[in-house]
Amino acid sequence: MSRWLPAPADNGARIRRAQFVAALDEHFDVDWFSLLDVAPDANDIAQVPACVEWFAQPGFDPRGIRSIVALANPTPRAVVTTRSRAAAERIDAYCATTRPAAIVADEIHTAHYGLGRNLPVMVEELQVGHLVDDASWRGRLSWAKNRRYHRRVLAASAIATAPSALERDHLRVLGPHATIEVVANGVDTDRLRPDPNAQVDPDRLIYCGSPQYDANLDAVVWFGHDVLPAIRSVRPDARLVVTGATEGVVLPTIDGVEFVGRVDDIAPAVRAAACSVAPLRRGGGTRIKILESLALGTPVVATTKGAEGLELRPDEAVVVDSASAMAAAVLDVMVDRARRAELVRRGRVAAERHDWRDSRQRWVELVHDLVRLGS
Repeated sequence: MSRWLPAPADNGARIRRAQFVAALDEHFDVDWFSLLDVAPDANDIAQVPACVEWFAQPGFDPRGIRSIVALANPTPRAVVTTRSRAAAERIDAYCATTRPAAIVADEIHTAHYGLGRNLPVMVEELQVGHLVDDASWRGRLSWAKNRRYHRRVLAASAIATAPSALERDHLRVLGPHATIEVVANGVDTDRLRPDPNAQVDPDRLIYCGSPQYDANLDAVVWFGHDVLPAIRSVRPDARLVVTGATEGVVLPTIDGVEFVGRVDDIAPAVRAAACSVAPLRRGGGTRIKILESLALGTPVVATTKGAEGLELRPDEAVVVDSASAMAAAVLDVMVDRARRAELVRRGRVAAERHDWRDSRQRWVELVHDLVRLGS
C-alpha cells in the first residue's frame, strides 16, 4: 500500500518503489494499492509488475475544517484528514477474502490501513529526521503528535525499514524493542554512466528536485539569493537549472535560476552540468538525486542535510553548509579541472558502492522474513 505509484519512476520515491516492486515480482504475486492525488495514466499502471488498484487521496488542507477539528486528535492531522474510507473498506474486503501472506505499508501515512489485521506488517521507509530537526513551534507540536503515533506504529509492526542508519537511530529511540532494518537507497550504475563524449557547459549548475516539495523550493531560493551571486561575481554566466515538476507552484524570479520542469530523461541534463548542487536546509527525502549525479560523472556539492544518510567521503563529494563555503566549493569545481576530475572518479566509486543490487536483495530477504512470521 502506497501513496505513490512506482511509474513513471521520475523522482526518488517512485524510483525506490519501482526497484522494490520489481524485486518482489521475482518471488511473489503482488497486489498494489495506491492512494493518489490525480488519476494515473493507464500506461503508467501497465508498467507496474503488480495488480494495481488506486483510490483518490483526500487532500490535506491545514486550514480546512477537517484539519482544524483534527487538532484535538492524538493522531497527526496529515494522517487523519487524508484517510480514504473507500480505500479502507476495499482493503478490509481484500484482506478478508484474499488473505495475503503479508502486508507492506509504504511510509507512515498508509500504516493504519494495514495494522490490526492479524497479518504480519512491514512499514517501509519510515523517516522522522525532518520532524526532529524542525525547531519551530508548529514543528514541535507536530513532532509531539508524530512521536506518539510512530511509537504505536512501531509497536504494532513486525518489521520497519529506514533508508539510512541515521533514520534508524531516530526510530530506535521511539521503538527500542522494534525490529528496524536499514534498506538504503541506491542507484542503477549499469544504466547511469558517465559519457566521455558529453559536452559539459562550464557555467551550468543543476539541482534535480521538484519545487512542489517545499524543502526543495527553500533550497533553490537560498542558493539563488545567498550562494549564486558570489559565484556569478566570478563567473557572470553561471546559472542554476532546476528540474522537476512545477505544477501548482508559484515560482520565484531569481537572476541566474531557470526552472525547466519535468524532464523525461535526467541523464543528459546532469551530464551537461559542471556541478550538481544539493543545498537542502531542511526536510527528508531519498537523496537519490545525489547518487544519480555521482553515477553520471557530475561532481556534487551539498549541504550536510542534502547529503544526509549517504555517508559520502570528502573525496567523493563536497559537503559544506555556509553560503560562502558553498560558493567557494562550487567555484572550485567549475574552475579547477584536476579537482573536478578527481571528484568525478571518486564519485563514481561512491555510486557503485550504493548500487541498487544490494538494497534489492536485502529488501527481498526482509519480505521473506515477514512472510515466514505469518506462516
